[in-house]
Amino acid sequence: MWRAHGNRSRDRNIHSVAPWALFLIACGSLTACNGDAASPNNAVYLTRFDDLWQRFDATYCYFEYKGIDWDAARAEYRPRAIAARSQNELVAVVEDMLAPLRDVHINLYGPDGSALPTYRPDRPVNWDRGTAEAYAAKGWYQAPGRPLAWGRYGDVGYLFIGSWISGEVSAEAVDVGLDSLLDTRALIIDVRPNGGGNDSIALMVAGRFTDTTVIGGYVRFRDGPGHSDFGAAIAKTVKPRAGWRYDKPVFLLVGRAVFSSNEQFVAAMREIPTVRVLGDTTGGGNGNPGVYAMGDGWRYSVPRWIAYTAEMQVIEWSGIPPDEVVPWTTADFDRHADPVLDRALEEATAVADTVAGR
Repeated sequence: MWRAHGNRSRDRNIHSVAPWALFLIACGSLTACNGDAASPNNAVYLTRFDDLWQRFDATYCYFEYKGIDWDAARAEYRPRAIAARSQNELVAVVEDMLAPLRDVHINLYGPDGSALPTYRPDRPVNWDRGTAEAYAAKGWYQAPGRPLAWGRYGDVGYLFIGSWISGEVSAEAVDVGLDSLLDTRALIIDVRPNGGGNDSIALMVAGRFTDTTVIGGYVRFRDGPGHSDFGAAIAKTVKPRAGWRYDKPVFLLVGRAVFSSNEQFVAAMREIPTVRVLGDTTGGGNGNPGVYAMGDGWRYSVPRWIAYTAEMQVIEWSGIPPDEVVPWTTADFDRHADPVLDRALEEATAVADTVAGR
């Protein structure tokens, strides 16, 4: 039985209507209640539902991996689409049908551009803005009010990258921060609240830490009508950047808020010998979604690839574990303490002291 999430209809203006009238309104027609036919008033919503279902059927990449019976989903939710009397009711039906996929890359977008997520992970995140601002107030790095911030703690550099979204950050902007930290003896890169963006930018930044080409992972696209039909694995490579590189030890801080292209960054960086990953397992969501029209200004996204680590482990739902798990609690954040950053500072400082011969 496909898991239902209740009728979240946005149109709740029907009150004091005779039971027989409610029946006719809900069905649209007797044939709509007894079969696949829809009345002229709501046939358009049924067509939109069928188009969306077929788009997912032909494109979505994780049906087999997640054990999803997509035909059963259609059988359960299509009668509700037949009975839909407005675009808002159709959106509610689609939202309920997509929720069991538990995919952070499946969203519905309203006419005003606002996103309606179909899945919201509820796992705790090991980064807190207030705590970060308290650390910044100590004066050794900038407050992370922007996607980029950097600074120093003695001989240890600190680089905060809060986004890979084009227009918010660029490889060249990250270069500015890295260039100013080239003389440090160890570096902490903090991407814990970074939910992704443009993987090209992320992999270009990773290229500042290697002198050889590195395979950071793979992706596979659907290439046939079957849910198990996929093309060959495509390598996600990191190439050395010209000019200079940071070749000292790097401590990469990660956690459950790390998704998408940021997981590709983590997957690539962990293949570079000078990098050590600390924190918590990443969020486990990577799908390269395409966005398609739904009708009445609404759109929806469909993930199109399966992403793997360099060891061909699927990232979706599993995430990428750190080299070292650093425990933390919300009580730490309540007192503005950051055990993950503290641990990284401890290890990076020890490394810097060793390099300096202290």
